[in-house]
Order: sequence, then C-alpha cells, then structure tokens
Amino acid sequence: MKTRRMMMAVAGMMAAGILAGCGVTSMASTEETKGVIGYVGNEMDQDFAEGIAQEAAREGYACVASETEGNMMTECIDVLEKGADVIVLTPAEEEKETQQVIEAAHDNNVSVVLKTTEKSRTDYDKLVGQEGSEGGNTAAVCAIDLMEGK
Repeated sequence: MKTRRMMMAVAGMMAAGILAGCGVTSMASTEETKGVIGYVGNEMDQDFAEGIAQEAAREGYACVASETEGNMMTECIDVLEKGADVIVLTPAEEEKETQQVIEAAHDNNVSVVLKTTEKSRTDYDKLVGQEGSEGGNTAAVCAIDLMEGK
C-alpha cells in the first residue's frame, strides 16, 4: 500500500513538473479516458494550458500538446498524431495560417475551439474569449461539449 502511494506521489510530481516546465505536454495516462483534447497555442500562456489540463483531467479526458518546434501546422499535425479528438487553438498572427490549421483539423474530423478576443472569420466550431486558467477551463468544457455532441 505504501509503495502504491509513493508511486502515485512520484507520478503527481512528474505531471506537475511537465506542466510547470513547458505547459501541457501530455496528460494522457494508461487509464481509460473519454477522449483527447489537443492544445496548439502560445507556450507563454501557461495558465491557459494548465486550465485545460485540469478541467480535462477532472472530467476524465486526456490532454496533449505539441512537443515540436515549428509552425502552427506542424504543431497541429503533432497533436493529431497524438490522437486529439478536439483541438484548442490560439490563432496565429495571420488569419490565413489559422484557417489552414482549422481546415487540416476538420479534414481529419477534428473540431476546433478557437481562443481569441478579436473577431475572426475562420471556420472554428466554438470560440473562447477568456484568458488565464479560467479561459483554459472554459476551453476544455467547450472541447468536451463538442466531443459529446453538444
């Protein structure tokens, strides 16, 4: 029993280190999950990413983020390869690039939650205009709603 508790504590510390070090890199575990939320966004927006991961875990969903360094499309492909059912996306400076990523996700039957406070003409599925961990929580709820057909 003590060994199991120790292993759980170590796993918790590792997950916290991942979140603290580089945003949400992977919250997928060996446990059964209801679905996977992918995050493609600004690595400096750590509170938003942590909000997604916390809400996803609370509801029984996994959360993955791109571990590649490159353009937004490369990051999108990375989270799609990790099994994302829905992608939460922080838009690029160029709306055209954001639309291309959304189209790539849609071509793979993956919905997109767009995080922005500005008007967007892109073809997103849901929009989140909040910042910080509260915005991340809201984005995760939107992603879950899309997976559940709401």
